[in-house]
Amino acid sequence: KEQVEEWAIKHGIQFSDREELSKHMKVKELIDNEVQEKNKSLSSFETLKKVIIAPIEFSVESGEMTASLKVKRKVVTEKYRAQLDDLYED
Repeated sequence: KEQVEEWAIKHGIQFSDREELSKHMKVKELIDNEVQEKNKSLSSFETLKKVIIAPIEFSVESGEMTASLKVKRKVVTEKYRAQLDDLYED
């Protein structure tokens, strides 16, 4: 999102598009730190264990969200199948 892009610019991270930015190690560290911080206030069964940084913002137009702005899990799962499979190979 715009916040991550602003953060990257502020920290001198060069990128040509959101996909490149989503794969940058410093961005992954930023997101991991944010997730760890949020997980502190959750029970162990509620915590996020693994995260994928999508290179695009989900939208109705691109098919990942319904008109009422709910995520279409089946569509997102299929779209990111390879990345999800990679998460669980370890």
